[in-house]
Amino acid sequence: MGKFSSAHPAYEGIQINETPFPYSSDLSYFDAQYGALSNSKRRVIWTVWFAAGTISAGFNAFIFTSILRNREIRKKPYNLFLLFLMIPDMVYSGCGAIQNLTNVITREYGSVGACRFQNFYILFGFMGNVYVNMLIALELHRLLKTFHKRQRYIPPTVLTVSSRP
Repeated sequence: MGKFSSAHPAYEGIQINETPFPYSSDLSYFDAQYGALSNSKRRVIWTVWFAAGTISAGFNAFIFTSILRNREIRKKPYNLFLLFLMIPDMVYSGCGAIQNLTNVITREYGSVGACRFQNFYILFGFMGNVYVNMLIALELHRLLKTFHKRQRYIPPTVLTVSSRP
């Protein structure tokens, strides 16, 4: 393992020859001492995150399929906005549950590929929600603008909502 040396000037010249945990050799002494959780604590955290992700993905999938199965609910354009908001949430929760289950089973934090997979679904979840929230905000802006002009508001059609990029 590599040697630790502190970047702080007060510890200049101090080197530690043992690594407290086998993750990196370029951390300072204090980062190394307090940076990592024990394996048992990480397994508990991963188990809780797995359960939370599974419950969240399950509830989202239940509501998603309920809206899709009911024709009357599906005809309303604002319910489509809800459906589109649920997609990134389901991907984020489901992939997070899979990632945490894999971590619990293997008892370690995966690999570079797992890290890239995690980057994908986290960014997809965040950016997907931001995008759909932006579409909803634009529609609300259009609604308020027509009310301000004292005109009749015509809500978007299902085709308009589903054809937006």
